[in-house]
This record gives sequence, structure tokens and C-alpha cells, in this order.
Amino acid sequence: MTTPKTSIESPNEAAPAIQTGTDDRADFRGHAFSTNDAFEVAERNRINGGGLKRSEEKLQEEEYTLRQITDAIAQPLGVLNASGAVLYANQATLDYTGLSSEDLHQPNFRERMFHPEDLARLGRERKTALETGVSFEFEQRALRKDGQYRWFLIRYKPFCDDRGRVMHWYVAGADIDDLKRTEKRLRKDEGELRRIIDAIPQTIIVQDAKGIPLHANRSTLDYTGLRAEDVVGADFREQLFHPRGRREIARGSADSACARSPLKLSNAHGVTTGSTGGS
Repeated sequence: MTTPKTSIESPNEAAPAIQTGTDDRADFRGHAFSTNDAFEVAERNRINGGGLKRSEEKLQEEEYTLRQITDAIAQPLGVLNASGAVLYANQATLDYTGLSSEDLHQPNFRERMFHPEDLARLGRERKTALETGVSFEFEQRALRKDGQYRWFLIRYKPFCDDRGRVMHWYVAGADIDDLKRTEKRLRKDEGELRRIIDAIPQTIIVQDAKGIPLHANRSTLDYTGLRAEDVVGADFREQLFHPRGRREIARGSADSACARSPLKLSNAHGVTTGSTGGS
């Protein structure tokens, strides 16, 4: 006895149908695919892949051009990651330090590049500044390849994404060693000038263009009993002159600050003052 064959078919899903024909098309759950489609997908992938490759090549060319530009700049330049590690340094940096690009990627490169005193002084400040994500600058000494240290003003500027997160730091160094030497020489000259003024037995007070005292010589301090910091205070005239004399000095100073002839007044102490700014 032959048992009849039964066919059970889901009411919600038709059995997959395999179709044959000239287009060699297969239909699986309503989605059609053919060999022609496969060729189209492969062609699109090939085209898209070529476009991606061209984009990468263009980016490489732009990066190369940018490096050429930065290498042509005589000022030391560098790029750091968000935490401050070196990603790139231009040729001027390498020429000045005598280090290689590989050296700058070593953890101890700062010890080889900067003065030990400055590293101890600025290490914590630099770390804190990098964490803030805002521009900052430092003055520190960088070691030249001939073994000489020179002062640099080093500026850090962040590059942030659309959400304000720091992606990179751009760093530029300006050689200020000649300026620092000039400042040191001026301070020395100022010290010598003060010693000369202190040797004069006449009371002398040096003021700025607005009449604010900057320095009083030894004779002034000895006569008044004031200290140097008292003379440069805002109320030094109250401690030194009679009220009527202070009014005369204030009025005369305003009138003769730019006059060619010196202002001469007699204060309550009987001391004659003579200056182009009045004291």
C-alpha cells in the first residue's frame, strides 16, 4: 500500500523558488540576485577602491607638500599629539639640535634638548598647561648641537576637533637669546647708574612720565629715613613733603612735565627740588 505524499507549507512563507533561465537569476525570500548584479557590484567596488586609493595618494602628496613648506621655514616648528608626545619636527629643529627624527620620538629626548634647570622648573607647569587645552608659552634654554644653550620663547597652540577636544599641538620656537643678553646688559648698566646716583650727595628721585617714583638715591633715603620700597609707594609724598608743598608739586608737575626748563619748588623741609618731572 502506497502512502500518499503530503506537502506542508508555511502559511506565511513560501518555499524558496529556484528559477532557471537565460538571466541565471535566483530568488531567495523575495530578494533577486544575478550574475549580472555580481559583475556590477564588483565593478562598483573596483571604482570605489580606485577613488579611495587616489584620495590616499592626494593626502600623501599634500602632507609631503606641507612638510616641504615647514622644512623651508628657518624657525623651529613641531607637532605634538594631545598628550605632548612629538609627532613631527621640521628641519630647522633637527639642524639646531643635531638630533634625528627618531631621537625626538624617544622618551628622554627632552633631557637631551633642554637645560636641566628649565626642565625642573617647567616640567609640572607644562603638564598642567597641556591638560587645560589652551594656548601657552614658556621661556627655556635649548641645547644647540655645538654644546651651547640659547634661550627660546616656545609657544604652544592647540588644534581641536568640532567638539573642542585637543587633537594636536602646534609648537613654534623663537630664538630670544640676543634679547635676553641685551636685557642682562641693561640691568647691569642700570645697576652701575644707580651706584653713580647713590654717590651724589644731592637728593635725587627718578620718576616715570606720569610722575610715579621709580628710584631714590642714597642721599634721599639717608635724609628722609625712608626705605627704597617706601619711596616707590603710592603715598611716599605724604611721608616726605608738607601738605602745601605736595599741592605745589602736583600742580607744577602737571604743567611742566614736558617743559624744557626744570621745575623748581621749595618744600617745607627747605630742600630745593629740581627736575623735568617734579617730585
